[in-house]
Amino acid sequence: MTVSPFDHPLLSALLGDGEASRHFSVEAEIEAMLAFERALAEVEAENGIITKDAAAAIVAALATFRPDTGLLREGVARDGVMVPELVRQIRAAVGEPHGQKVHFGATSHDVIDSGLMLRLKSVVEHLGLLLTETVMRLASLEERFGGRALTGMTRMQKAIPIKVADRVMAWRAPLQRHQERLSEQSRRLMVV
Repeated sequence: MTVSPFDHPLLSALLGDGEASRHFSVEAEIEAMLAFERALAEVEAENGIITKDAAAAIVAALATFRPDTGLLREGVARDGVMVPELVRQIRAAVGEPHGQKVHFGATSHDVIDSGLMLRLKSVVEHLGLLLTETVMRLASLEERFGGRALTGMTRMQKAIPIKVADRVMAWRAPLQRHQERLSEQSRRLMVV
């Protein structure tokens, strides 16, 4: 049963965005967590924390690794988060002698928070593109029709005449402000 209009088979087209919602799927969350583990192994090897052989084994195993989601579900029920079970499965996939170097020195929250930031970065980029496209379309409308007069109505009588450009600017200006704020925020997102 659907509990959110964003998941509703019909209403989601009105309220959601398929590209943005893709980044909040279970698959995207796991993919981002695996990207964190891969980057962690590579950086730890570069800094001599784990051996280059261990990092290579981890990266190689992660290239084809697909977790058992049934066991992840059980792990969440047991631990409250999926990371301990995910790490257990990755360690088993890497095998000995390098399996114990998976997730070395990291916490569950390191994985969860970094994975979320990776996904949010993609969402912010997507929203930025949508805002840019919308602003450009409004600018095009203003260019094509901006000089035309509009008659406003208020309580069934004519209001002060305005131009199409006035109305379009009222729509475009807040979007441009949001675009600038989104750009500022995206620079703050940390990338693994």
